[in-house]
Formats: sequence, structure tokens, C-alpha cells
Amino acid sequence: MRGGLALVLLLAACGASPDALHVPDRLPLDRAYHGAVHIGDRFVLLGGSNSEGNTAQVDLFDMRSGSWSTSAELPTTRDFAAVAALGNQVYVAGGLHEGREPVATFERLDLDDDHWERLPDLSSVRHRFTMVAFGGRLFAIGGFGIRDDGEHANVAHVDAFDPLTNNWTRVSDMAVPRHGHAALVHQGRILVVGGYGGLDGEHKVLDSVEIYDPIADSWSAGPHLNTARGFLACAASTGRVWAVGGRLDGCPVESWTFGEDAWMVHDPLPITVQRFAMVGIDDQLVTLGGEDEWSAVHVFDTRSGEWRVRSRGE
Repeated sequence: MRGGLALVLLLAACGASPDALHVPDRLPLDRAYHGAVHIGDRFVLLGGSNSEGNTAQVDLFDMRSGSWSTSAELPTTRDFAAVAALGNQVYVAGGLHEGREPVATFERLDLDDDHWERLPDLSSVRHRFTMVAFGGRLFAIGGFGIRDDGEHANVAHVDAFDPLTNNWTRVSDMAVPRHGHAALVHQGRILVVGGYGGLDGEHKVLDSVEIYDPIADSWSAGPHLNTARGFLACAASTGRVWAVGGRLDGCPVESWTFGEDAWMVHDPLPITVQRFAMVGIDDQLVTLGGEDEWSAVHVFDTRSGEWRVRSRGE
């Protein structure tokens, strides 16, 4: 594995080595503007680009063995795509091909047979958006795309894909058009956090949070972040939502859960990280790559609120 031995991530009490998982000390390939998903004891990185352009390489990290492997290459190279997983399948939607051409392409990787399949495209081109899995469906949220009036701009669109019917369906829009936001599922709701956008064509950094109920197909407002930010990442851990990084120096980590009126502030990442990927593994948040930190891995302990393990990229 490039960069030497993996770092041990203790998910139980000290000394419980049989149950120890690993995180890598760095990525096998420089990446930013990419996606990552956590599936079982593995996480998958795909899409994105580096100084050489878009990459088709799909990297899998086995947290039990501490080793990297590769899967079948991404058929449509792109960055700023949206990535999500259902079961043992990884879905990639939209993005920018070669950093310039917006696409609506939608593809699925089956990790069991290492095979990609082309699926029905998004309703229109879209990039810098998010996609999450909930209740057996995938929800593509916001981004920079085509508004209902035909203009290319921030959108509030939300589309749901059902793998059983192989169809996309438009559901209720967000209140605020945005791109560069984060999204995740927490306690039966989908949360959309931060980003860039606003009403009436605005393009400002956002601190707003929107909460979607997929059963009622309705949106409500959540408490605002303390620090507005875009190109951040979010994950759920220890019963809370965690917001990490963003395009802002010294951006603090923040956390929240239902029943609280405000986000709690925690120590920031020691360096600025944006346009990166992140996975939540029990009580740890693992950041992977990102702009200016192309192969770096950083680990945040959500119980202690500290960056306990840190490895810089080259």
C-alpha cells in the first residue's frame, strides 16, 4: 500500500485489538471533488480529479485488513458528481466531465460482480449536488443545474430514484436553491446543510439547514450553523450530525441533533479542507483527500471532540 502501514482506528476500548479497524495513512491516488461511501467493513472512493484531470480509478479500502484494492473503472469520468450506496451497490450521478461539461449520466457499480451498469439519466444536467439513500430510494438534492425557467443556476430540485421501477420522480423542492452543500440521513429525516446559493439568484455562502421528511414529502427549517460554509462534509456519529470543513480558514467542527436549538462548536481541523470526501465509522469521522490536501487522511474522534489522528498528504 502506498505510504506504508495503515493507522489503527480503535472502535472499542484500548487493547481490544481483535475488534480494531484501520484507516489508511493516505490515499493511493490524489483526489479532490470526489465521492466516498461506507459499506460494511469497506469504504469506496470514486470520481474526482487531480493535477492530471478526471480519474476513472475506483479505490476500495478494507478496514479489517488495512489494505487497498481497485474495482472496475468508472465508465464516465467526472468530478463534482453525487455518490450514494444502497446495499452492496454504489450509484454515481451527474457531475462535470473533464471539469467542463455538465452531465446527467447515472451509473451503478455492483461490488459483488464488479460490474457497472448505465441507468436512466437525471432529468437534466447537474453538478455540485448531493445524493442520499433512504427507504430503498435515492434522493438527488439541489446543485448547479437547469432551473424550471431553463436558466443554468443553483437549483432547489429534489428527485427520487426507485431501483425497483428504474424511474426518477420529482418530489418537493427545498426552500433555498444551493450547491456545494452536504446532506445525510439522521433519525428518519434527510438534512441538507450549508452550501452556496440563496433566493432570487443569490450566490452567497449559507448557514441554513433544511430538513426533509420523505414520508410526508415536506421540508422544514433546522437551526442555522454557527459558521456559514460551503464544500463541507457531514456524517452522523454517536447520535449526532457532524459538519466538518468547508471553504473557510479555521472552520470549526459543529454538531447537532433533534431536540436541540443550536449547533455545538468543536475544535476545527488543523488545516483548511474543502471539496473532500468523508465517511463516518462508529465514533470516528475520516476525511479523505480534498483540494490542497490531495492524498491526506484526517480522523476526528466524536466522543472526545479531538483530532486524534492526522496524516498530511504529499
